[in-house]
Amino acid sequence: MLDRDVWKFIRIASRRFILRDLSNGTELGIVSFTDRARAETNSTVSLSSAKIRESVVAKIPEYPENKAEKCLECVVSESIKLFEKSGKSASGNVIILVTSGTSNANDVQAAISQAKRKKVHISVIAYTSAFDHQDLITAETGGYLSVVESKGVGPMSHLSMMIGLGDALMAALGFHRRGTDEEPNVPVLIHEAEYQDSTQSTANGTFYLDPSLGRDTLFALYFYSRDNPHVKQLWLTSPDKVTHEGKSEDSLAALYFTPLISVEANGLWEYSFKREPQSHQSHFVKVTSRLRNSNQKHIQARLITSCNGKVNATREPVVLYAEVLSNGIPVEQARVRVIVRYNATKMVEVQLFDSGNGDPDIKPGDGIYSRYFLPPVTGQMYYSLTVVVDDNDGKAFTTDIIDRKKSPVIPTNMRDYIPPFRRLLPARLLTVAHAPTTKDYPPSRVTDLKVVNSDGMVEMQWTSPGGDLDHGVADKFELRYTEDPTELLSPAHFSNLPTIDLSLTPKPTGSASTVKFEFDKYDKPYYLALRAVDSLGHKGPVSNIVSFVIRSPPTTETVITTELPQTSRSIADNVPNLSIAAIAGISAGGLLALILIIFAACCAVNKSKKQRKEEEIRQRTLNSISVYSSEEIKKTALKEQEKVLHPEYKSNSQLGNQPVHWSASQLLQEHEKRQPSYTPSIANSYSSEVPYGYHQHAPYNQYYSGTVSLPYTVQEERYGTYGGGSSPPSDSYNSASSDGPIMPPPYDSSGEFPPSKIPPATFPKPSVNNYDTSFQGSFASLTCDRKVRNITQV
Repeated sequence: MLDRDVWKFIRIASRRFILRDLSNGTELGIVSFTDRARAETNSTVSLSSAKIRESVVAKIPEYPENKAEKCLECVVSESIKLFEKSGKSASGNVIILVTSGTSNANDVQAAISQAKRKKVHISVIAYTSAFDHQDLITAETGGYLSVVESKGVGPMSHLSMMIGLGDALMAALGFHRRGTDEEPNVPVLIHEAEYQDSTQSTANGTFYLDPSLGRDTLFALYFYSRDNPHVKQLWLTSPDKVTHEGKSEDSLAALYFTPLISVEANGLWEYSFKREPQSHQSHFVKVTSRLRNSNQKHIQARLITSCNGKVNATREPVVLYAEVLSNGIPVEQARVRVIVRYNATKMVEVQLFDSGNGDPDIKPGDGIYSRYFLPPVTGQMYYSLTVVVDDNDGKAFTTDIIDRKKSPVIPTNMRDYIPPFRRLLPARLLTVAHAPTTKDYPPSRVTDLKVVNSDGMVEMQWTSPGGDLDHGVADKFELRYTEDPTELLSPAHFSNLPTIDLSLTPKPTGSASTVKFEFDKYDKPYYLALRAVDSLGHKGPVSNIVSFVIRSPPTTETVITTELPQTSRSIADNVPNLSIAAIAGISAGGLLALILIIFAACCAVNKSKKQRKEEEIRQRTLNSISVYSSEEIKKTALKEQEKVLHPEYKSNSQLGNQPVHWSASQLLQEHEKRQPSYTPSIANSYSSEVPYGYHQHAPYNQYYSGTVSLPYTVQEERYGTYGGGSSPPSDSYNSASSDGPIMPPPYDSSGEFPPSKIPPATFPKPSVNNYDTSFQGSFASLTCDRKVRNITQV
């Protein structure tokens, strides 16, 4: 610990930590150790005033004993005694152990046992000159590990070691205050810059103080020598463009400058200072501030790596994680960068993403940004990692939407944008024992492959991996398919599966890739997966597996088209030149023709409706007719004749309301009295002019009259329209309908009714020479062949 300026830097960084960084009321004790431990304070002291703070700083030894560190168990035991003085419990307290890392494994295990028994947390700040076993202490006791890179020239240590030690102390404080009531009182590092160009005469820079900060803001300029700081002047310009000049503090804190005014105004601050050339030492600017109040929204950030202590990158790649929250809510679309410094002067920048591509970032929108780290040096190397987080030019936001699968893209109205901010996480050291060359890394795995359309053309999307893990650009993609998804799981089987040719130019890592292709295998599920290949032929892991089904295309008829012969003249050339009046006339004529067509269509519709209505009435009439055969009619006539010849049949007056029965001869004689004698042909009495055939019957109610006592009188006016005679009703007539003229419906020989649209059949007209002689009395009055006989067919 006495090498070069190590102890000097420990005293300076500890002074800053006690005087500026620890909040009021913090209890602090100091213990020094080599091969034994010694308490520098009698007990823990409450830092309640500046005077008490100065008294605690004075307890730090100016020159410790020059002995090796051999007793970590001793220092842990002595620290627990300080915690337990005055009857207090040591449980939950924190020991910050600054060590050279030379303790052996047995000493480390004894210290861990002591801390776990008393439930004490140990955070370790170790120098890299002999770092070993220290990661076990923090892992077992729930502490925070920081490593300070040891570097310098000749007898002098580089000033970066002091800056790194101060950052490590702040990081340990923030780690243990996280989630407690004291978290708002932890200083926030918002700006840190190194100026090392020996030819630069004036250094300029800016920092942003966001609205959540502004309490106890400290601007500090660090230089190596108090006797010769190599700094002449310092100017600080506030957001309202007022410039102030700084001055040096006294005592040991003279290694940094503070402005004369309180740095509290929010916005962009500017600074500049004149520096004198120097050989190897740098100047550092560091700005910290506290939250204005504990209830205010504030940004929380931390760095996590996939390994602790030393790592062999040839066995497992290193992954960097950074969590960014705003009052515990994940911050999306922030800009997160890791500044990696190595070999004293070299630096690379790694930007982290919260894309949810799965390799290595698992879930989008969870506020955890990640990326693979590819060590630029193949051998053992120490890398200093500093995280810089900002609002990404106003794009950073939080949201209440939790399920990102349903809402992969957050609508603008659901975003709570965060005011401008900038945060720095104190540097952490990563030790890589061995690492392959950058080109030896294969592409990373695609984990979000999906089919977005399979209607005709298959369309697929995924997030592009890099050519070297998630860095660079892949050279090509292999897309293969199968009916058995298990064949896609084995890299050996994957290479033998049929492939789909992709016309695709790979995009940089993190970009969205889309491809469309035709697939001619139908009505069966197929499974797809892909993998990326770099320019050297290194093949990445197989992606997630997706499935789809292409339905058979519908059968189409051949359409025959006829092409018209082409002419040299266009259609426009064949249109004659018409005047406005001619065009108006043509338009009027066309309108009139359209009106006439509509009118004719309406008339046709009305006529059709009327005809359909008449046809319905006629069909109802046909369906109500009873049919009688000629034999039935003949039997009825004989029965009626017998009623007249037998004496038992009385007149209608003697029978009451019973109907009067006439014979056929009586009806004929009465009819001849009323008709004039003329001599047309008998065949003409059945002319086609008669609207209905001879087979018509009179309505049922025209045969009856309950008050008639005289013989029935035939009213010719009632029957004249039917062109035929009538007969007295029989008993079978009681089943007939009385809703109008009774017509027998047509039927065929089988007794079945043909379709209703076929006109009814008519019985054959009788011959005058074939009348049956059984109709006695019917023809007794025939005295002249030329006289017309109106024969009533019964």
